[in-house]
Amino acid sequence: MEYFILAKNRELAAIPADRKLFETYQNLGYRFLEKTSCCNEKAALGEAKRKYGQSRKYKIVAAMLFVFVAYWLYFYTLLT
Repeated sequence: MEYFILAKNRELAAIPADRKLFETYQNLGYRFLEKTSCCNEKAALGEAKRKYGQSRKYKIVAAMLFVFVAYWLYFYTLLT
């Protein structure tokens, strides 16, 4: 069965690939991410969480690294 993966803020939702249901969710503020084929809604949601959850973690780590390097360079130039 096919499912639409939708997102709103940090919430993911998997709904059956039905146009009217999709439009209802879109009116509630959800945005379309992808269309996937899975055996049930729980499997589709789990796959989406694995796929879209990892990228958020890498962005947070990269931002923390950037702030640390910027902080270090700022104080290193003050001391020299």
